[in-house]
Amino acid sequence: ERGRCVNLLLVGDGECREELKELIFRYGLESQVLIYGQTYNEEELALLLMGSQLCVSPGEVGLTAMHALAYGVPIVTHSNPCSQMPEFEAVLDGSTGFLFPDGDFNAMREVVAQYLDKPIDNVFSNCVDMIENNYNVAVQRERILAALENVRLR
Repeated sequence: ERGRCVNLLLVGDGECREELKELIFRYGLESQVLIYGQTYNEEELALLLMGSQLCVSPGEVGLTAMHALAYGVPIVTHSNPCSQMPEFEAVLDGSTGFLFPDGDFNAMREVVAQYLDKPIDNVFSNCVDMIENNYNVAVQRERILAALENVRLR
């Protein structure tokens, strides 16, 4: 609709796969949309993520957020924390990702278009820093020990 050619990579599998294939064919999008399928292979995931500008997760974003951020890829997801997984807290609107109202497809599309038109500065480092500064083993260990110490002092 906007004259911008984008590619879509769908990673995962599910009950809508055949329906999606039909839609891709019906709209002549075979050269722009790839259904990669399910993979848990880290080398494959690394290549898929590093070749992406955004990771769009319209439903619950969980460990997908951690994975994408670790490779410097910002997340687009909905803003309802009650319908998200705990990893959602790593998605900071305008820094490590972009939020849209839950269930609002047009708003999601607008967020993606805005980012593709004007990517934010330092997005790669924002994403990687979020993981390195908050979600690595050493930091998590220190936070757990501090929490246990606080309980013990009471």
